[in-house]
Amino acid sequence: MPDKLEKQDPLLSDEEIIAIAIALYQGVYTPKNLPLSIYELTIKRLQQAVFDGFGNNAIKLPATSEEYKMLSDLLDSIKIFSGAKTFCFTLTMEGLLVENGNIISQELFITKTKEAFKIFYENWLNAEYETAITQAESAADQVKFLKQKHIFPLLEYVAVEDEKLCGLCGPLDGMIRRVDDPIWITCSPARHIRCRCKRVQRGYWVNETIIPANLPEVSPFLKSASWKTRQVFPKNHPYFTDIPEKYLPFAKRNFNLPL
Repeated sequence: MPDKLEKQDPLLSDEEIIAIAIALYQGVYTPKNLPLSIYELTIKRLQQAVFDGFGNNAIKLPATSEEYKMLSDLLDSIKIFSGAKTFCFTLTMEGLLVENGNIISQELFITKTKEAFKIFYENWLNAEYETAITQAESAADQVKFLKQKHIFPLLEYVAVEDEKLCGLCGPLDGMIRRVDDPIWITCSPARHIRCRCKRVQRGYWVNETIIPANLPEVSPFLKSASWKTRQVFPKNHPYFTDIPEKYLPFAKRNFNLPL
């Protein structure tokens, strides 16, 4: 994974965002009738991140291999995540329709939609894209590490240069533990959004180091490694945990969006 990623192209053009805004304003799209186009484009964007993180040979994996099964699970989790993201965006927009008990003008609502879209599908989606790459890379690495542990029985946590000062990653930099040490369940990259750290294989001639004391807490949805949950963004991500109770049965059907 490169140290810095190129900026992603906009998910929608300005004209397309305006069309979405008008459809939201007119009630064509609601929290129970989500915009399919946004959902599908989000899946495409984030699944590409998973492929990028998993490696160039991802599309050639045998269907019976552990790598293929891991990749399939990660890709499926992106669909569920994209549904929840689309729902949260649509619910947010519904809440912006009314001010002081009155429905705002369509012109003002279009402006608010553009602002919210920039947050959800530029700022946050770019961060999610970068994080998905690291999550997929970590999952692919784990499969390889377990297969090769008879040759490389140890792993070293390597923080990229700007992460050495990170309170979540810096303390782990240089930590060396067995491949199957349970510490990796909670201390594998990604440790935070946009984390770009890695685990590197080490041979039997290298000594283990102690586990740093008093490690700070990470975001709940990144507490367990992607290779353990087999999900890029697990169900304790805020997109899932912030769903109002009345919509939970709807959420269990992936918001009526295709899988």
